[in-house]
Amino acid sequence: RRISSEALTIDARADGGLRFEGDLVLVAPKDEAPGDAARGGLELRPLVLSPEDAAGRRTLSGRVVFQGFTFGGDLPIEELDGEVRIDRLLLGDDPGGRGTITIQQAKLFDLTVKDATIPIHWESGILRADRLAGTLAAGTLQGWSDTAVSAEGEQQLAALARLAFIAHDDAA
Repeated sequence: RRISSEALTIDARADGGLRFEGDLVLVAPKDEAPGDAARGGLELRPLVLSPEDAAGRRTLSGRVVFQGFTFGGDLPIEELDGEVRIDRLLLGDDPGGRGTITIQQAKLFDLTVKDATIPIHWESGILRADRLAGTLAAGTLQGWSDTAVSAEGEQQLAALARLAFIAHDDAA
């Protein structure tokens, strides 16, 4: 992928922390198929990485806004308009944190999802999603993770995308 930016600031602070703010656009080179990798716009509003603590851990917080973003690969989220708010993400040997995923609109498994909010919590290597709500096509979307989602890296994101959900047609 190619990454471009009109305005991206990376501030390396004197205490060892970093602050990222601005926009990024991921595009496929002309000779590459668009479906296999991430593409779309991101805004960092801002993301702040703390300096290392005494144990060598860092904390990440901030917001990432997605604009027409498709993750590609095994993650079935396409054309995402929304944001991830990271209240606190502790990095290191025992990572964990809290945040919220807000979807204004996206395609999930080729279904249109709108106005969804998903609170997430990560602790002891287990990612959990609290109750979520939104609209799915002409109906409503409700869901939760009734079992813990536990996986690594990209598989963890894919597992979160596959959370159990209940949908029904409001017109029925």
